[in-house]
Amino acid sequence: MISLWTACVVLSCFAGSAGADPGLVAHWTFDQGSGTVAADSSGNGHDGTIHGATWVTDVAPVQGGSHALSFDGTDDYVSVPDSDSLDLTTQGTIQLWAQISSTHSTAEGTSILAKMTHTSHVSYDFRVNETNTLSTYLWDGTTTCEIVYNTVVTDDTWHHFAMTWDQPTGIRLYVDGDLHEQINLDNAGAIVTSWPIWIGRARYAPDRTFYYLKGKVDEIKLYNYARTSEQIAADNVEAASVPVILVHGYRKDETKTGPEQWGRMEELLEDPEEATEPVFQVTHWDYTSAGKDTSIEVLADLLAQKIILIKAVAGVDEVDVVAYSMGGLITRRYIANGGTGIRKFIQIASPNYGSDVARWQARRFEQAKQMCYASHFLYKLHSDESTDGFLSSVEYLTVVGKYDNVVAQISAACAEFSAEQRVVPYAHSSDPIFQGIADVDGEGHETLKIVRSFCLGSDDWRSIGSGDWDSRWGVWVRVEDSTQQVIKAESKLFLKGPSGSVFAPWKRNRSKDSGMYYINALLTVEPEGYTVEVRRGNQTQDSTGIALESGRVNVLTFQFD
Repeated sequence: MISLWTACVVLSCFAGSAGADPGLVAHWTFDQGSGTVAADSSGNGHDGTIHGATWVTDVAPVQGGSHALSFDGTDDYVSVPDSDSLDLTTQGTIQLWAQISSTHSTAEGTSILAKMTHTSHVSYDFRVNETNTLSTYLWDGTTTCEIVYNTVVTDDTWHHFAMTWDQPTGIRLYVDGDLHEQINLDNAGAIVTSWPIWIGRARYAPDRTFYYLKGKVDEIKLYNYARTSEQIAADNVEAASVPVILVHGYRKDETKTGPEQWGRMEELLEDPEEATEPVFQVTHWDYTSAGKDTSIEVLADLLAQKIILIKAVAGVDEVDVVAYSMGGLITRRYIANGGTGIRKFIQIASPNYGSDVARWQARRFEQAKQMCYASHFLYKLHSDESTDGFLSSVEYLTVVGKYDNVVAQISAACAEFSAEQRVVPYAHSSDPIFQGIADVDGEGHETLKIVRSFCLGSDDWRSIGSGDWDSRWGVWVRVEDSTQQVIKAESKLFLKGPSGSVFAPWKRNRSKDSGMYYINALLTVEPEGYTVEVRRGNQTQDSTGIALESGRVNVLTFQFD
């Protein structure tokens, strides 16, 4: 792990950086960015000479690379002199990333990488065929061993290709980390090789014309042994290109720090136990030192500063935010303030419409007060988001705890703004019976799996947990005067059913500081036919004509003279 700055911010290394491998004989990263030398970073001195190929910043999705080489299909290539350590006569591995242009076309095909002569003799070859498919070749002077991948690879997409060979296993071709085919080498001798390596061109019989590659190449590695399927898969792992910020929740338990709420989340995102899992750059933002009397609005401003810092250090335009409990409200406030630079936002068990538990500490701490049902903060947040098109440019997912006894499912789901929810079998925090929804204890934790998949852009998260959350409904009521100022003097609030039945809310369902009222979000009947009635003195108003909706908290405003 590479520490780029101290305190809260840690950026990890990307996938494929697992330390020096003595079997690595050449590694062309193409990260120099200028000049005509393709440096060999293995330390073995196999530098290549660049002939016309240009440096580009459209790189393969791997270890923090800054550049790749682009080949024009006309006369661009790289040459690497012959060396005994590059011969790989009886066993070896070639791995590379290539993005072949959809306009690539040659009459005889050409090589991404080949060790061959000017007279078309080949020892080993990664070839794009004239049909725009892929082949791997080995030649021992008499016998050619070939595997063909009969799928068009000229699709302007980065692919990871690898070939390995040894006796008695044979030759194997991997595409994007998966074994495509394996054939034996029973009748093959040692590879004949005393020729240079060419990257981006080839010369084939019978006309011996040079043919050139059109596309981009990055991260070529040669090994003097046949790597395993697990090693190939690990090097194919896509490294997340966007940093992830973890924003913890309210610290009800003073003995537990903000980072401890996440369990092993940060650790396993940065350094997964499974070699095939993606690797993320992770920052844990710990705002504990601000104290629990610091308002969520102020914390949102501090988050803005942190996002600016992380983007600057990582050299990116966007970040992904994974926020737990109150951390989700901080992030929502940041976005509602007009904050930008968030690509994806995952809210985990956040009290979007408040939490009944928050009232236990509401008299002591500002943050708890702001998380009470129908608090002025939540009403203002909701109103600002409704007006400004909240999250219109952010991919947004809410994760709900099936056994959460702190934040009701309707509050965590935030269905009014989030079109996607996943319900997982966890409590709000770990207890003797259930694991906590953010307290990741290992690779099998469903919240960890959802975060990985959603941030990486795969659809695997859709099959984790359930999409069926407890879609109950509730009502918030704001009572104001003709100047739109809240009336804090108590009004009487009633919920009327379709049969004329009346439900009177409990007194504690009034938030004295905001003048807001709420009917608990625990109603399981369908809201059709229900109306809300507010009485002030001899004046009465109701919500007739306004359809109350299930699966959300309905916010109503009544104005009295």
